[in-house]
Amino acid sequence: MNDEFHLNDFYKTLNILCVEDDQETLDVYSALFSDIFKNVYTAVDGKDGLKKFKKEPIDIILADHSMPVYTGLEMIRDIRKIDPGIPVILVTALENVDVLKEAIELHVTSFMSKPFTQKTLLNVLSIMLTKRASLLKKRR
Repeated sequence: MNDEFHLNDFYKTLNILCVEDDQETLDVYSALFSDIFKNVYTAVDGKDGLKKFKKEPIDIILADHSMPVYTGLEMIRDIRKIDPGIPVILVTALENVDVLKEAIELHVTSFMSKPFTQKTLLNVLSIMLTKRASLLKKRR
């Protein structure tokens, strides 16, 4: 068996949390990721995301930054207090240096700028998971 098969097989053991205030985007994430990951959990803002993170066995987080109630970075800051090593992809339409600086300080694993294609999203996930597979396996 090749490494790609092992990784794809491994993805099916992982749970992803998608945090996004746009319901249409959440629906796209759910449809896309349901064939890749074991479970896809969704949240409509950072508070909801933190609540789901505390309740469910989450392995990876994909979070929008700009959301009402509680931003992606606010959520990540609280999650880092609980689990400093969980992989996080931060999605943002902003090109704000302060946002990027804080994300780096919070050890965000990867960044994506809006708008992006499905192919770009899958590539970012694949690269991140390939690099972090051994760490994620240890978490299990």
